[in-house]
Amino acid sequence: MTATTRPHADNNRSKVVLFFQNDATKDNNKPALKGMITLAGGAGYTAALWSGDREDGKGLYLTGKVTAQDAVAALRSRHDAIQAPQFGVAPPGLDLTPCQIVLFETPKEQMAENGKRPNFYGYMRTADGYYRLAAWNSKTGQGSPMLAGNVQVNQQWDGVPEPTTPQQRAPKSRAPRAGQGTA
Repeated sequence: MTATTRPHADNNRSKVVLFFQNDATKDNNKPALKGMITLAGGAGYTAALWSGDREDGKGLYLTGKVTAQDAVAALRSRHDAIQAPQFGVAPPGLDLTPCQIVLFETPKEQMAENGKRPNFYGYMRTADGYYRLAAWNSKTGQGSPMLAGNVQVNQQWDGVPEPTTPQQRAPKSRAPRAGQGTA
């Protein structure tokens, strides 16, 4: 598989491509992974993640930031930091700021139960909303290690899907125009 950091040509698919940075160490504060996250519809984000050991002893975690590739989206993320996301919900017990990403290593016992589970799972928050990420160990065409996976809008936890497109969201109520009363 040949990896690239350009957005995926198929705008109906999401994609996570993160490359290991060989020069990153705990001492130099360089990100352990850098890459690209492309959402369905084509919105692209660059990502930089740093690694650490989970306090519960169940593996590694990766945390970092995402930056919108589109200038308007990048500016919007700065100004929308105090607004509620348009879609997706925050996972229980995890409060992400806009442009933050976190990935957790899937515990070994869960990988043993189902070998198809992603090696890392996690969440990303953009100015628009919350996304769930899944990433598997992979290699570039040159044999370098990388993570590759997918992204989806994070659904509500009560089993009811959160609207993901403007057509699926309830229309905003409008105030009656002058001369129009309410029924």
